[in-house]
Amino acid sequence: MATIQELGVGLSWDIQLHHSPRNFVVARNFNRRHGQALSQIGGAGREQPIHISIVGPTSVMTSRIVDLCSDLYDDWPNLCLNLIMSDTEDRLNLVRSGKAALAIVPPEQVPNEMDSKVLRAEKYILVASPKWKGRRLVDILESERIIDFDESDQTSINYLKKFSLVSKLKRTRFFANNNEAIIKLFSQGVGFGTLTQETAKQHLDSGELIPLNGGAVMDEPLALTWYPRHEMPEYFRAIVGAVK
Repeated sequence: MATIQELGVGLSWDIQLHHSPRNFVVARNFNRRHGQALSQIGGAGREQPIHISIVGPTSVMTSRIVDLCSDLYDDWPNLCLNLIMSDTEDRLNLVRSGKAALAIVPPEQVPNEMDSKVLRAEKYILVASPKWKGRRLVDILESERIIDFDESDQTSINYLKKFSLVSKLKRTRFFANNNEAIIKLFSQGVGFGTLTQETAKQHLDSGELIPLNGGAVMDEPLALTWYPRHEMPEYFRAIVGAVK
């Protein structure tokens, strides 16, 4: 967020007005600079360039945030929305460190000191290689391995817990921290796991992947979170409103 201080105008003066021409000039100059600073902040994103970073899971960023950019840029031609894809648990740390202004996280991770907005839940399905078509799900769970993004990624485990299937797992899962790599490993029959419906759709339609568990869906709630602002700038309000 562009602050008055960032725009190079210090407003921490405590002016005592006395009835003298010199003090009148000081006060007038201060008020003019104050007005110019507020005008610059008000024009940020339209007249003045403004950079805002938002961090979220790859699936959400590619399926939702990328699509909203064009509409935002129509209204805010000087807004620069920097997109950070992260499928690990460091997203809140990026906001705390100032490297991102907004983060998309599970609602239960939103800390008390931050504001938030509930988003549309992600819908996950279990997928695998078409080479496994016709196999019983229990056989797959007992003899094949889950592939997740990293060790902190519990999506596939949570999916199996939801449908009371996690006890069937016999083998240790492994990891690939890239969606394209995971999808390729799934399609080659190296392992199985979860994808969002939006991500999986084109690969299911092409026959590259098949759904498991009858295509049953697990909803995963999401929230957009940010540090409170005393006066939320219009461009920031527009971003928060656009993310669904």
